[in-house]
Amino acid sequence: MWLKSMQVCRFLAPQGRDVEDYMQGLKKQVLQECPSTVAQAYGWQHPFADAEEVVLGVGDYYWANFVVAKRILPADVVKQALAQRVALLEQQEGVGISKREQRRLQDEIHFELLPKAFVQYKTFPVCWQASTQTLFVACTQTAVLDMLAQSLAYCCPGWRLQYCQPKQPVQRCLRAWLLGEQPMPKAWSWGDSCQLQDRANRYCTIRFAGMDIVGDEVRRHVQEGMEIKQAALVWEDKIRFVLAPNMAWSQIKYLDIAREDGDGLSAQEQYIADAGLLSPLYEACNTAVLDAFGGEVQVDNSAKHADVVEMV
Repeated sequence: MWLKSMQVCRFLAPQGRDVEDYMQGLKKQVLQECPSTVAQAYGWQHPFADAEEVVLGVGDYYWANFVVAKRILPADVVKQALAQRVALLEQQEGVGISKREQRRLQDEIHFELLPKAFVQYKTFPVCWQASTQTLFVACTQTAVLDMLAQSLAYCCPGWRLQYCQPKQPVQRCLRAWLLGEQPMPKAWSWGDSCQLQDRANRYCTIRFAGMDIVGDEVRRHVQEGMEIKQAALVWEDKIRFVLAPNMAWSQIKYLDIAREDGDGLSAQEQYIADAGLLSPLYEACNTAVLDAFGGEVQVDNSAKHADVVEMV
């Protein structure tokens, strides 16, 4: 459960709601078998899949797995079945099948074959810290985050979900640090990779990896007008990750962290030990990230929310 990527959000409870409401809410959408007529389904599962509950509490942190079940139907199979059906119909009717009719037949074939498709399960650990109402999601994919938001809207109506946003633009600060226009915060240092992007052409990018990114080559490109799309940062020599402008963490590596391995620990006990070790680390590092970029943008949570979860 050592996360490799992460998006940090605030999941804010309405007045009068607490941890118990969160835990009971996720039970509304427990992961079930993917229906044979549905291409994709999602739901919640306890980190120990055979447990009766959905959420595992480790101190102030509450862990659950958001699972996406997707039926995999190879495009070549659908294409082959479509070609055979079109050929048969053309032979029977003696006329060509229009493109519009072929699209309808393709949808029909897809629906027919769906129950036979292999179901792929992808699991994304999610941790909610009750005291700060921070949600750590082990994913940065927009499609998965959208499904997560929809699920939380159903499970916890009236709660607000929003990305953690710094007061200062990430790209502007990274540029100022790299060019020496502003001092880099003491707890931080540069990693060994970055990606630059041409401001005039977003498809024009340059990647640097395995090198000193504060060297002359990277600085020259930035001075000539390229912006830092993402960069590897190291916090207190404990954790290294690539930070994107939307505050997504990727390629997370753990540097000076001693894992408490024990020969006598079961897989469940090891998970709890890891959760107890890493949860405070994620919170401390996220706080340090926001502080490095001027602090967090505060959103008024006193107003009454609609019975939906907002992703803002």
